[in-house]
Amino acid sequence: MALDEPLLHVGRVGRPHGIRGDLRVWPLVPGAETLLEQSAIWIADEATGRGAREYAVRKARAGGQFVILSVEGVRFRDQAEALKGKEVFITSADLPELDDPDEFYLYELQGLEVMDSEGELLGTVQGLTEAGTQDVLIIHEPSGRTEVMVPFVESIVVSVDLEAERVVVDLPEGLLEATRAPIIKERS
Repeated sequence: MALDEPLLHVGRVGRPHGIRGDLRVWPLVPGAETLLEQSAIWIADEATGRGAREYAVRKARAGGQFVILSVEGVRFRDQAEALKGKEVFITSADLPELDDPDEFYLYELQGLEVMDSEGELLGTVQGLTEAGTQDVLIIHEPSGRTEVMVPFVESIVVSVDLEAERVVVDLPEGLLEATRAPIIKERS
């Protein structure tokens, strides 16, 4: 089945739950209840989602800090064990609508231009990663050869405007130089 929506990385498969092939899924994002409402999930070997396979969800329930999912095609513990450590995705269409117009999902930042508070273009958001207790924007600079990492915190991110496709940041002096690194392209 071809995907029309981007895949969103939401969890990781842990050890099996029980003997009937149930999966323990550890959420990587707040709002684990979103996993409880899915009719399908996607599972892949890597966090990029490359090669993801769709699984219909038969049953979902909360299991403390994790979610227990029963999915089509996984009926036995050894089948669930084979999925341990793999990455779990949902499509953006499966996310609940946000009530507040000032709220957004982090995946919506990808591709937005990043400007400093003087209006200078710093680059384009390529992704987001966790660094300790905070999220960090990965920004490819206009040259296309280097990237910088900018903490996604209120004291630095001045505004996010999805309609204008722009993020405005007020950077501490020296941050760009301290985090600049060459972009390493994957070879196919």
